[in-house]
Amino acid sequence: MICVLPNFPQAVIDAAINFSTTTDTSNEFSLGGDPRTFCIQCPPDLISFINNSLPVPADDIHRFRFTKGSSNPHCDSRRKVALQIPVQIDYSSSRCFYAKEKFLEKLVEIESPNKTGDDGIVRRSQRWQYKSEYFDHYDYLFPFLMDTKYPHGGYVVSDTNTILLSVSYYDLSYKQLLPAFSKFK
Repeated sequence: MICVLPNFPQAVIDAAINFSTTTDTSNEFSLGGDPRTFCIQCPPDLISFINNSLPVPADDIHRFRFTKGSSNPHCDSRRKVALQIPVQIDYSSSRCFYAKEKFLEKLVEIESPNKTGDDGIVRRSQRWQYKSEYFDHYDYLFPFLMDTKYPHGGYVVSDTNTILLSVSYYDLSYKQLLPAFSKFK
């Protein structure tokens, strides 16, 4: 499930773009061993600015860069909700996708390895086969809230990287956060 936020504060989008275009990415790391997903922690001053601009402060904020290819549908093991802020998008070739609730029972799980988090806890990593008709697709035109406990993923068809600022909520559910963000709908 996602909630598109067309009235999201432009100052936060501008700060995300500025960070992405001016930051040193030499300490960027591959996320979970995925050869096409790279991540970098946002600095404390940016996190503070964003948290002061949001109706509910984030637990964590990272910049994600996705290269050409597709991810298997998955559920995030740690965070419950992601607020995705588009920074650099080739709108003709990048999409995120998320499971349609009516097809959840039809998804076919594929074998995937367990992952050990930064906290040392081993979590089961769930992944599913992708069948387009079981998923809704979104083009990243505006920031959006995503329920990361529903199978989701993304793809990039062109050679242009997709870059998002990803705001994480670990403890609050999508249904708990949705009312707070409704002013940005």
